[in-house]
Amino acid sequence: MEPGFWIGGEFEDSVFEEGPQRRPGPPAPYRAKRCEPQKALQEYSSISEKLSSTNFAMKKDVQEGQARCLAHLGRHVEALEIAANLVSSSIAFFTDLAIPRTVS
Repeated sequence: MEPGFWIGGEFEDSVFEEGPQRRPGPPAPYRAKRCEPQKALQEYSSISEKLSSTNFAMKKDVQEGQARCLAHLGRHVEALEIAANLVSSSIAFFTDLAIPRTVS
């Protein structure tokens, strides 16, 4: 068999060339949240104020972020309050799903 060919078509050598070297760790935009929890907490709080009350998924994500930032800042009581609120709202949500409803 000729080099550069395989059964059914040509073989592209450039696919196997090594790509650019990657630096370890997260990409640059994520480092601010990782290294500056106070700044990230301010951003999460700002976002939280602008969220619609019906946007439950985004609200949950923002609250999780706030809890993580508070924990990194050593504000564990506040972080636990947010986490407990998230747990109780999740339990209520799944409890509502599990209750069979009858149609009258």
